[in-house]
Amino acid sequence: MEKPRFPKRFFTKGVEPETDKSIGYYSSDTKLFEALHKLLSDDEWTELESSSLGVFFKFVKMKFSWASMVVKCMLSMQIVCLKPFEIWSVVGASPVRFSLHEFAHITGLNCEYKEKLETPDTAEDTDDAVVFWEKLGVNVNSGPTIENLTRACGWAEDWSREDRKRLAYLAVYAGFIVARRPSIATPVEMAKLVMDLEEFEGYPWGR
Repeated sequence: MEKPRFPKRFFTKGVEPETDKSIGYYSSDTKLFEALHKLLSDDEWTELESSSLGVFFKFVKMKFSWASMVVKCMLSMQIVCLKPFEIWSVVGASPVRFSLHEFAHITGLNCEYKEKLETPDTAEDTDDAVVFWEKLGVNVNSGPTIENLTRACGWAEDWSREDRKRLAYLAVYAGFIVARRPSIATPVEMAKLVMDLEEFEGYPWGR
């Protein structure tokens, strides 16, 4: 049987680059989601799992762990591809494609193109936004940290259902999407999208 032939590889077999820095290291912090799960009712959690961001809440229930070795293999076994937004990797006898199309299909996240993706045009602070940020215990000019949100879960029992959903979405944003050190603030412009739940749910977080 003739050996399969592939395009040129990015890295010579056997001398692939070593891991320099962990990707998504802080996404493995479970304290925030343990506190959130304790706060929310089963009905609220089921509703969140059925939302456009449901994959993240399913990750929590599954105790999903970052599969760093799989990602490293995909990146180090890449073959040359002329399309800038696709990755092709050698897996066995067949090259495998991974792009936003596959990512959207697997996760269900919105991956549509959007201009100024990381700098959305947010409206000036409304009274509701100021009040909600006060509930979180966060300065209105700052994005909440993972530590802020974890603490807020301890006193949010009497909040409205909508505000508890906002807290849950901010937990996903801070804990999965941004995944910074627990004491570092998230980008405030992005965090404040949560004041419009419909806009937050429809945002292309998959990009």
